[in-house]
Amino acid sequence: MPTHNGKLLLSLSTTPILLLAIGCGGGMSQAVSTTTVTPTPVASPTPADSIYVFQDNDAFSPPQPSSILRFPKASVGPATPASTITGPANVIFQALAEDASGNLYVGANTYNASPNTGPGGVDLLVYALGSAGTSAPTRTIAGSATGLQNLSSNPIASLDVDSAGNLFVAADVVVGPNGPGGRIVDGISVFSPSANGNVPPSRVIAGDQTAMSGAIPQIAVTPAGGVYVGVNAYQTPGSILFFPPTATGNIAPTTVLGGPLTTIVNISGVAIDSAGNIYVASTTLPTTNDIHTEVPSILVFAAGSTGNVAPTRTISGSAADFGFIHNLRVDSTGNIYVLSGSEILKFTSSANGNVAPASAITSAAYFEPIGSLALQ
Repeated sequence: MPTHNGKLLLSLSTTPILLLAIGCGGGMSQAVSTTTVTPTPVASPTPADSIYVFQDNDAFSPPQPSSILRFPKASVGPATPASTITGPANVIFQALAEDASGNLYVGANTYNASPNTGPGGVDLLVYALGSAGTSAPTRTIAGSATGLQNLSSNPIASLDVDSAGNLFVAADVVVGPNGPGGRIVDGISVFSPSANGNVPPSRVIAGDQTAMSGAIPQIAVTPAGGVYVGVNAYQTPGSILFFPPTATGNIAPTTVLGGPLTTIVNISGVAIDSAGNIYVASTTLPTTNDIHTEVPSILVFAAGSTGNVAPTRTISGSAADFGFIHNLRVDSTGNIYVLSGSEILKFTSSANGNVAPASAITSAAYFEPIGSLALQ
């Protein structure tokens, strides 16, 4: 029978059952009506109705295990997570993605519990749909063969998954020998759907020709395996690079979206919808030394946009209630979700201009507003 939080859930049917008891004198006694006990199935999360965020919990001393919080998409206002996954000890979550089957992918930075023993490593964890509590990941990709480097406190920038289940990882990688003579650069590593353990990526996009020479806030992967990469170059406006599904090695992007007409400045999120439209979270540079003069926006570009072109829609203004916006996702119906400070904001598929979000989720459990957002 199914259980929920260790308790058996039952429902009582009103269908009577007649029991004929034998009396002491050998005759039949009166029929007795009773009820049958029927298990009630417990609703499981589906990939189409959930929003996931994570807490890295590294502000505690010592750091506490990271956690993933799940909220139903219908949540509004102050909300309690419908479920929570607690990560392994000595692992700090840094990036989050979900595939079409509802599996969760987590990029994590591991650290040594003993002080002054050097850095740990980089783990890619995969959790099955419905995981909760201290559920173990179904797969863990980690080790020297992955080529992923732990040279900073945030080695994993972003994750995304294509329709075949290939995992794309934006992170520091080695170009050349994995040792003397090699160089550490920003890159995209792709791991096969069955990758597990200490295994190499199936392909890596990295090198001088890629133009990935700045911070990568987020990547967005097409169903076929093309990848959009948001890059913030040093002291210049950011741009969106696109690499086709066959891209590998030190190769130039096939398209670059950027320039004054785009109004892209400091990128903090990139997403695509089912029609291929491109979404960019961008913030202007402050006009003074006061960071509050920055103007955050969500920019929407037509599918296939390249070069210096204007967005088709811009969501920005006081009604949008933007704080520090970062990490974008778009669901199958075109609704836009963005992390804004300690809120999860949702905008409708037609939102444009100075408009209010359709809904906002806050939670006492979500007190460290950083990191990634995952949904279907």
